[in-house]
Amino acid sequence: MKRVVLIMILIIHLTIIASTEPIVEAAKKGDLQTVKTILAQDPSRLNATDQDNYTPLHWACMRAHWNIVKYLIGKGADLNVIGGDGGSPVNWAAHHDNVEIIKLMVERGAKLNNRNKWGMTELHTAIWRGCIRLVEYLLDQGSDPTIKTNEGWTPMHYAFRSGHDNIIELLKKRGLSMTEKDNMGRTPQYLYFKKPNPIVLTPKELDGYTGKYYVGDYLILEIWREGDRLKIMEFGPDEIYPVAKDFFYFKQAPWTLIFTRDEEGRIHHAQLSFIRRSYTITRKDATTPRH
Repeated sequence: MKRVVLIMILIIHLTIIASTEPIVEAAKKGDLQTVKTILAQDPSRLNATDQDNYTPLHWACMRAHWNIVKYLIGKGADLNVIGGDGGSPVNWAAHHDNVEIIKLMVERGAKLNNRNKWGMTELHTAIWRGCIRLVEYLLDQGSDPTIKTNEGWTPMHYAFRSGHDNIIELLKKRGLSMTEKDNMGRTPQYLYFKKPNPIVLTPKELDGYTGKYYVGDYLILEIWREGDRLKIMEFGPDEIYPVAKDFFYFKQAPWTLIFTRDEEGRIHHAQLSFIRRSYTITRKDATTPRH
């Protein structure tokens, strides 16, 4: 009986190991040398996927590791492969205002107007992340401004929902509709997300928020300080800024973070609010500030 149990434990352990794809992990971490080494030994790993069906190129685009993105493209990585969220690498690269990369991907055969599982195209993504240069480029390249998400949101809805006034003005000049309604009958103006102005906190105060935050055992995000700013990593990088003590807005995404302190005044939990849902996340690991 003990032997059977040991064999089962070994099988489970090997399954966990097998589910971790080294080249994907290397791309995720920005480790170009390991990516090169793995492909030199086994070129078939170029489009390998992790347990969420993301390839090295997906993760390099998410994390804005552009040196790895260029290298993988040069090696012939699949530019139209679909990940676990229904998005292609272009969908993820559109989180960052890097026209050069998207242009390279399009020139090498990347298709535009792919809809992920929420119905978002690369244009929706670029808009809600505030990537105005990329929005202009995508519109010029044929990203369809009439495509709606699952909620019936047009790119103009997303511009208002994200609170990026400069992109709202750009889309107006491009003639996008201000009267189109979503599935609940709402026009874009109804969704307007106004971001307050930041307040100033000392570096010591900012250090109190740094750390790794989890839902259960799953790492949701990491926060660290660079100078007088707090950087954050969810799937991709962003920055958060305070509008009140313990109340932060994301710089690019239309999300908020409200922190909760324990009886000794230390940050313990936070409420992370996305466009569609909110999570209570727990701080487990404090981090050393990255100056």
